[in-house]
Amino acid sequence: LFPNTLGASRNFSLSLPAGVSRVLVTGLAANGSYSLQRNGGTLTLSESGGSQRADSGGVLAASF
Repeated sequence: LFPNTLGASRNFSLSLPAGVSRVLVTGLAANGSYSLQRNGGTLTLSESGGSQRADSGGVLAASF
């Protein structure tokens, strides 16, 4: 997933196709903390200081 507006809020939800078990989210703050939740086919990411951390390049990798 790539941001389409630099500097925009990093809170979003999106629908995932069936069978997706891994996502890479880019364009995040380096080493930032995020909350990433999957509820059925919906993935929600928020800058709430959650347990998921982006790496030093601003990439968050998650498997479900």
